[in-house]
Amino acid sequence: MIIQATEKDFGVVHKILSHKSIYPYISDDYCPIEPIKDLGLDFLNNEYIKVLMPNEDSVFVFTPLSMNMYIVHTNVLPKSRGKVAIRAGKEVVRWMFKNTQCTSIISFVPSWNKQTLIYGSLVGLKRIGIIEKSFKKNDIMYDQVIIGIMKGDL
Repeated sequence: MIIQATEKDFGVVHKILSHKSIYPYISDDYCPIEPIKDLGLDFLNNEYIKVLMPNEDSVFVFTPLSMNMYIVHTNVLPKSRGKVAIRAGKEVVRWMFKNTQCTSIISFVPSWNKQTLIYGSLVGLKRIGIIEKSFKKNDIMYDQVIIGIMKGDL
């Protein structure tokens, strides 16, 4: 069952986003070296941002570019990676298409993050394009690969 996270889920959401196997992959050179301990609740209180938890080890943050297109940020703890994560990814995509006006979901993945690119394809996201030298990590500029899925593709 998918839970739409609220303030009461803040502790779990923060634990996942700040985990040592996740934070280095979702942060760039402009983020603090250590996860922010007092990460605000703003995104959990925003009616347009969907923070979905398909299980206790996963948080998918959907941020709208428009009422029909969302960017997804995927965060899965190691013990739920693999088949569990693939199933969770497909479930949250279906949930977004069923419960919102969303017709398109995209993600920007740094080119060095091959594991996430493979995961995205296993969930059903296809490569759409590249944004050159748009992600800075360890003082190196990397391309970002745009992957996405349209309503009806899954």
